Amino acid sequence: YIWNIWNLSFIEPSPTEKWSYLENFTRYAVKKHYHSRSRHLISLLENALEQHNWKKADILTSEIIYASGVAGGPKGVVDEQVSCLDLDRIDSLWSKYSEVNGKAQYGLQVQKDIYLDEGNYLDGNYNPIEFARFAKRLGWIAEESERFITFKSYNNLEWAPDSHWSEDNVGHLPARAVYSYFYYGSHGGTLMLNPWVAGIGVRLEGIRLEDRCGYLFFSYGTSFGA
Repeated sequence: YIWNIWNLSFIEPSPTEKWSYLENFTRYAVKKHYHSRSRHLISLLENALEQHNWKKADILTSEIIYASGVAGGPKGVVDEQVSCLDLDRIDSLWSKYSEVNGKAQYGLQVQKDIYLDEGNYLDGNYNPIEFARFAKRLGWIAEESERFITFKSYNNLEWAPDSHWSEDNVGHLPARAVYSYFYYGSHGGTLMLNPWVAGIGVRLEGIRLEDRCGYLFFSYGTSFGA
C-alpha cells in the first residue's frame, strides 16, 4: 500500500503497479545476488590459479562472466553488461599465475594478441575461416579439412602444461566461455568453414567478435563468452 499524505489514508496500488513493484524488487535482488557471487567466484578463481588447477579455473572464469552479465544491468544476461573491472581481474589473474620467464602464457589479452597476429580484425564481424586459424593457434583443433574443423573434446584440452610449456600452449586457456558454443558431447564439435555448404556442423551466423574493454570478446545472441 502507498501512504497518501494529503488525506492520511492508504491507497491500494493497481494490479499493474503491484506487478511493477515486484518486478523491480526481483530485478534488484537478482542483480545484488550475482554481483556478490561474481566477487566470491573471483576469489575462488585466484585460489584455483595459484594451485595451477587450470580446469577448475577455466570453469570458474565462465561462471564469473555469466554472473557479471546478470549483475551489470536490467536486461537479463547480455554481453554489454559484463563488467570491464571483472574482465580486467580475470585477465590479471590468468596472466599472473601462467607467467613463464616473465611472459604470460594464458589470459584474455594473450588470446587477443594471437587473434590480431593472425591478421584478423575486431570489428564485430565473424568469419569462420579467421576463427579457425585462431582456434588452431590456441591448440583447440583435433581435425581439419577444407570444409570444416573439429574441436577437441573439452576434457582433452591441455590441463597439465606446467612441465612442458611451449608455443603450442600459449593462449590455450581460458577456453570454456567460447569453447562451449562448439562443443558437443565427448567428441567435440564441428564448425563449418563455408556457411553455404550443407553438412553436419555448427554455423552460428549470429556470432560477434569484438574488442570489449580492451580484450577479445565473443558473443552470440544474448549469451556471451570471452
